[in-house]
Amino acid sequence: MTAMVLDGILPAERAVRSGPPHPLGNDGSWRVYPRTEQEIRDLLTHADREGLQVTVSGGGTKRGFGGQRKRYDLEISLAEYKGVIEHRAGDLTMTVHAGTPIRELAEVLAAHGQMLPADPRWPGSATIGGVIAANDTGPKRLAYGAPRDFVIGVRAATPDGRILRTGGKVVKNVAGYDMNKLWIGSMGTLGILLEVTVKLRPLPPDRGLLLIGFPAGAQGEIQTYVNRLQASSLEPVALEVLNPSLSARMAGWERDTLAIAFEDRPEAVTYQLERAEAERSGMTESVVMRGREAEDWWMRFAEITPDATASIDPERPLISAKVALKNTDVAAFVGKATEQAVQRKLEAFVHGGAGHGISRVYVRGEQEPVLHYLQVLRTFVEKRRGSLVSDQMPLSWRKHFDVWGYQRIPRSLMEGIKQSFDPNRTLNHQRYAGGI
Repeated sequence: MTAMVLDGILPAERAVRSGPPHPLGNDGSWRVYPRTEQEIRDLLTHADREGLQVTVSGGGTKRGFGGQRKRYDLEISLAEYKGVIEHRAGDLTMTVHAGTPIRELAEVLAAHGQMLPADPRWPGSATIGGVIAANDTGPKRLAYGAPRDFVIGVRAATPDGRILRTGGKVVKNVAGYDMNKLWIGSMGTLGILLEVTVKLRPLPPDRGLLLIGFPAGAQGEIQTYVNRLQASSLEPVALEVLNPSLSARMAGWERDTLAIAFEDRPEAVTYQLERAEAERSGMTESVVMRGREAEDWWMRFAEITPDATASIDPERPLISAKVALKNTDVAAFVGKATEQAVQRKLEAFVHGGAGHGISRVYVRGEQEPVLHYLQVLRTFVEKRRGSLVSDQMPLSWRKHFDVWGYQRIPRSLMEGIKQSFDPNRTLNHQRYAGGI
């Protein structure tokens, strides 16, 4: 590493020797902070040439996601590789460095009455590159879509020194296979994202949030209500089911809750809130929030997840899992996950998108009962052709639990793609499903 600094790749103050290994793993013996594309390229090619194992980080929010390595030789942090490169406000597009935090990007765009159509977890720390690499989404995926829907161009560095460009800087730029999608969810195993071009949306003039509390065990009633809502002319941007323990934290009552969000002109938001209120039964209770109050609620919601940048309790850490199911199975899954947690005396916050099918489980307890709990849930969802992936778990626990589970991926094809981008397995080795 000393030779790397002396070679002139980085000044000494931007190369830091790490302390004790992080309990989540996936850090480096040395952490380096490049500020230019050339520095990133030189660091990566040096590591590839010298046989060094490299991991990549931004805000550090995805450190506990995947991987069996306690430590890599080198951690390339993009924390100082951030900022807006180009903003075409009239075209609703923006190109940014991959290390730009989501919240910083949102603040820049808000000044122009625009927004990035994404609501990932921990937006103050999560970077645009990390969100894309981990395919991170939030409750408003129902209206916003996933990263594959807003990424229109990527620039990346591979270990052999190539700079690859996919897509472009205008919305309609793809003919044939959309190569941008290779990078989305790739967990940093193909190359280091340098720049990302995204398509934007106008900032909504108003926001509304309706919280409906249902009687205990009313998953069937919740699904019936959601079906009526989706069959109507209303256009919610989120339909999120919360279990009682999470509702107690976010809504002030301990019962199953449906959070319904609307974003539009004030008169349209008012109309939709009133229509949604009229559809609920007399056995439910509700709370309505508007404007800044609704926005603040969702900002707090984005931070209920485990914080990988904070200290980790090694005995009783908060574990995170992402579940993909048919959207019509979400209410039943939230009920099942809650019931199983109560039986095992585990603390579990559970929520799921009744419109898009992605659920989250955050569970705290001792290792054996927590891992058994996750396996029971995985069996439940895989019988329904779904999947459960743990996207934050300490390394010592990951040794005893396959965080990816059964993945319907063409293994030989994925191995071939990895071979063409990173034949020496330099980047994030074994972070992807199947040990790729």
